[in-house]
Amino acid sequence: MKYQTTDENDIKWMADPSGYDVAEVVKKIKAAGKWEQLLQLEADEDGVVDCDALYDRLNHESDEALASVGLHWTEGTATALEVVKAWERENEDEHLKVKYGPDGKTPSGLSLYDYGGSTGVCLEFDYLEEDGCEKTASLGPDEVLDLVSAKANDATHGEWTGTDENSDVFDMWKE
Repeated sequence: MKYQTTDENDIKWMADPSGYDVAEVVKKIKAAGKWEQLLQLEADEDGVVDCDALYDRLNHESDEALASVGLHWTEGTATALEVVKAWERENEDEHLKVKYGPDGKTPSGLSLYDYGGSTGVCLEFDYLEEDGCEKTASLGPDEVLDLVSAKANDATHGEWTGTDENSDVFDMWKE
């Protein structure tokens, strides 16, 4: 890969973005291991990256630059327990109650399961209907987003960061 710039000092931001306006976006891309992919996307047919244009793109079009390598700015997150609590509030008029385990804090059957494909990761837990009948809820990403998007400035997209209900979160962003 070759680099083109009007001043050789202009590309110092690529090695150490600290103190530059593009620091956060560069750090996010590098932390995700997507820096080389971005450089390849930005290179012309001869493999030359215009460093001045790249800096301007990262500075003024950071959302688009992140999206080009499959990343985004996170507007907010929600834990599995926060989603369950939001579901319970949403369904209290239907007299549906979350079934809790022996500790009284952990929802029974709480798990994040990856169904793959277009379904993705779903949050599952047990609940009780008004008559005491036990059922299992399975909330897909769109349903979770409907419940907690207000927590993230009315985000428009969301997905779980993994399948560990104790540590992974529902990551939300605007697109």
